[in-house]
Amino acid sequence: LYFKTVTLRVRYENFETHTHSKTLPFITNRLQDLKKTAKELIQDYLKPERKIRLVGVRVSNFVSAEKQKPLVITS
Repeated sequence: LYFKTVTLRVRYENFETHTHSKTLPFITNRLQDLKKTAKELIQDYLKPERKIRLVGVRVSNFVSAEKQKPLVITS
């Protein structure tokens, strides 16, 4: 199963909640891609004066491996 969108949810100590998503230009099932994208998304919410009580990460826009079209390279 491959995904294309990563969503981050951040909840601060006062229960203020923010959600932000990023749709990748490619499909992937690699943990490295998930981690890199989540780290990029959380940068806007890391503030020394704000305490975070919850961080959630979700993936969506799934494509099954059977439906993925093979890459054909011709010269």
